Amino acid sequence: AWLGSDRCMYLCFSGYSSVGSALSGPGKVSGPEWGSLTVQCHYDSGWESYRKWWCRGAHWSSCKIVIVTSGSEDEVKIDHLSIRDSHKDLRFTVTMEDLRKDDADTYWCGIERSGTDLGVQVKVIITPGERVWVFGCVSQAVLCCPPAVSGHQERSRASQCGWDTWWEK
Repeated sequence: AWLGSDRCMYLCFSGYSSVGSALSGPGKVSGPEWGSLTVQCHYDSGWESYRKWWCRGAHWSSCKIVIVTSGSEDEVKIDHLSIRDSHKDLRFTVTMEDLRKDDADTYWCGIERSGTDLGVQVKVIITPGERVWVFGCVSQAVLCCPPAVSGHQERSRASQCGWDTWWEK
């Protein structure tokens, strides 16, 4: 239902906003680079069992659906995206994690239906962030190496595990 000329026809006659007030979204959301953000899209009663989707692209007619629900309330996860529908609350939630600068774009909350899907535009803005790198020592117990056998020295164990060049530095 969301592919083909139906979307173009909808775009040409109605613009890109949702039909009536059946679907609404925040319009704009932001999140920090390396962080996460959540988008809540609300819909009217009667749309609970329909599949909901999250689409990326500036134009409704050519955006790419990146994640979609099954029509149930089960969470769907793909890469750093998740989507979950709450029939009781009449809303579906999209979460984007581990945000990158190139995640900034125009997205669409949508509901799949026969004919033309419902959709509402959401601008996603990624704010500068800092990635924290954690360095530390790793205990030998954590590494996958057989334990030292009676009579073997630690140095031969290190060589067996491929640590010998590192060990001597």
